[in-house]
Amino acid sequence: MKEAGSQIYYWKSKMTPEKLSDVALGAKGEKNSQHQIFINVGKVMFENIVPFLEDEKVFVKLKEDNYDIALVDVFPPASHIFIIPYKLNITFCTLSTQYIAEFMGTPALPSFIPDKLTPYTEQMTLDQRIMNFIKTLMLGHVVKTAFQSTDDSLVRLIVPERPPISIIPDLIKMSACFLINTDPLMDYQRPKLSNIVDVGGLTIQPAKPLPKQFENFISKSSGFIIVSFGSIVNSIDDDIAEKMIKAFGNIKYGIIWRYPGNNTMTLPNNVMIAKWLPQNDLLANAKAKLFITHCGNNGQFEALQHGIPMLGMPFFGDQHYNSMRMHYKGYGIHMDLLHFTADELKNNINEIISNPDYTKRIKKASRIFKSQENPRKRAVAAIKHVVDFGSDHLRPITVDMPLWKLWMVDIFASITLGILLVLFIAKLVLGFLFRRLWTYCFGKFKED
Repeated sequence: MKEAGSQIYYWKSKMTPEKLSDVALGAKGEKNSQHQIFINVGKVMFENIVPFLEDEKVFVKLKEDNYDIALVDVFPPASHIFIIPYKLNITFCTLSTQYIAEFMGTPALPSFIPDKLTPYTEQMTLDQRIMNFIKTLMLGHVVKTAFQSTDDSLVRLIVPERPPISIIPDLIKMSACFLINTDPLMDYQRPKLSNIVDVGGLTIQPAKPLPKQFENFISKSSGFIIVSFGSIVNSIDDDIAEKMIKAFGNIKYGIIWRYPGNNTMTLPNNVMIAKWLPQNDLLANAKAKLFITHCGNNGQFEALQHGIPMLGMPFFGDQHYNSMRMHYKGYGIHMDLLHFTADELKNNINEIISNPDYTKRIKKASRIFKSQENPRKRAVAAIKHVVDFGSDHLRPITVDMPLWKLWMVDIFASITLGILLVLFIAKLVLGFLFRRLWTYCFGKFKED
């Protein structure tokens, strides 16, 4: 946006990765369900966003700047920020990692499109398709009810001068277009209408020279492995860390590990730990062999950009889905973080590095990915198009359709009822004809 000459207003939240980690992951040993994690994150997001929305000075400043359009990065627990463009009465586009077909109006059938909070791939068994159907059907209801004040109550409070509207789903559905941070090279194929633009890899930056401490470590190795579980994970259970260290000590390559928390462990000579990693720059290095990751979306696209195979060890949220899609596409191996042995981790590392198929697949995908138009240019072009021409011509009628109508449930129900009615009438007619024939041939028909 800066490159396009746009003016941008920044607001820094008091939310830190450490606070979000405590909320999402809970205390050590505590295992929350995906639904409970969503609710916990939603409460904290609400507490941090509402003070901003209630600050009249912010909106005075925003109105003075006279913005043409807003770009809202949607995360369902933080969907309250859609109130900002609504109060300013300006057009807005939505940036999302989540592909929530119900809000975008896409005919995305759950028979081949797995829900983000499931570990399924696009090839599902009958049981998985049934469960995926139910979860997809319930997703809209869950996000509408799981988070605080996503009905019209907060809109009434913050924007009394405009008509009340629910945040989920009605305000989100007002989006002029949806920029989805995904790409079929990393994700599954999905139907897209004219209001949807794929911008997977939006955050990827050109690689920069590595800091000296990393260069020195890499220069002493024949190759190295990057290990990072993202900025949200600020601690790892001791038993998990010990198994990882045991496995790393039996690997012939160097290990550069973004290790959260305080290190009290004895490290093998081939392991370097740091509080922060220049992850993209390390992945771009010619000696990089493997990326051990929690499978955050941005990190996966950095690995795709540089053609580095992955070993997925997801923690929560859509990371399990991301890890499974990577495994399904043959870019690496998915592992269960809570149930693995040191030998299993060592063997999987050696398998990915020694088997050229993993590297060949992701290197080819990387070449295709780089041959496409830059995702930032696609995003800017889509936003500029909306500014120049509006979005009425982009909005499909399906945005306003309920799922039962979009999925033609009413049609199938009508056809089913019609068939049953025809069969019922046929039964009556055949029964009548049978009785008349019996009477004609054998006399009066006796019924039990």
